[in-house]
Amino acid sequence: MQVRGEPIHARLILECGQTFRYEKRDEGCYFGIVGNRGIYVEDVEEGIDIYPVYNEEQKNFWNNYFDLRLDYLQLLRKLTAKDIVLANAVKEFLGIRLLNQPLFETLISFIISANNNIMRIKGIIERLCALAGEKVEMGGQEFYAFPQPENIASLKEEQLRAIGAGYRAPYLLQTSRMILEGFALEELKRQPYAEAKEKLCLLNGVGPKVADCVLLFSCGKKEAFPVDTWMKKVLLRLYGVRYESQRQIENFARQHFKGYAGIAQQYLFHYARMHKLI
Repeated sequence: MQVRGEPIHARLILECGQTFRYEKRDEGCYFGIVGNRGIYVEDVEEGIDIYPVYNEEQKNFWNNYFDLRLDYLQLLRKLTAKDIVLANAVKEFLGIRLLNQPLFETLISFIISANNNIMRIKGIIERLCALAGEKVEMGGQEFYAFPQPENIASLKEEQLRAIGAGYRAPYLLQTSRMILEGFALEELKRQPYAEAKEKLCLLNGVGPKVADCVLLFSCGKKEAFPVDTWMKKVLLRLYGVRYESQRQIENFARQHFKGYAGIAQQYLFHYARMHKLI
């Protein structure tokens, strides 16, 4: 499957912290696991290649996953028209897009991500998949699918601590069990942003930042604006914004970036990190 004529760059998308199950195989080529699907994503001139994609159902899945139905070029032009800071970030790192990832996988991954670094997060997730996921064979190689809620719920806390989950172990168990007991996870996609965030925060291990990451990276809520210490520094350094409360920061982002604060956040954070501003 070829994607051409779009502002899209595999390295920028897959290494900006929104997903954790990709590894670099060759220069510009990544192998990733999405749920129970294995996929190669490769940067090429003027776009990316995604393979193997055998039929229309798979093509539709990856079109949605890489958010290819949204015209990012037109959207970014609007966002940067009166914002020189964001315009500089977009000019330098054009090609970042938001992924539409499986919801339960994203939820568990970002509970694991709390107070953690990317290498440790990836390691814990891979060990969790080996512990409780289904083995899949594709093209002569084997990998483990991301576990279903019932697979995680059936584990013991000691097993999760043994793979490095630490204090997050009971959160993973409790959240998986709440979903099995009827928490309507998929309904979040159809609910207004504020309502969906409030409900997500009822799950164990989910605070405002984790909730916003889940809503942004798997529910299509592009107004979500994940805020942590680093993002506060980004806003201070680049916009002179100094707010004490998370709500004040969210209000600034909502008003300044309209309904696309999450896309702006990804560009600004990557720009600040690459220029060592944080």
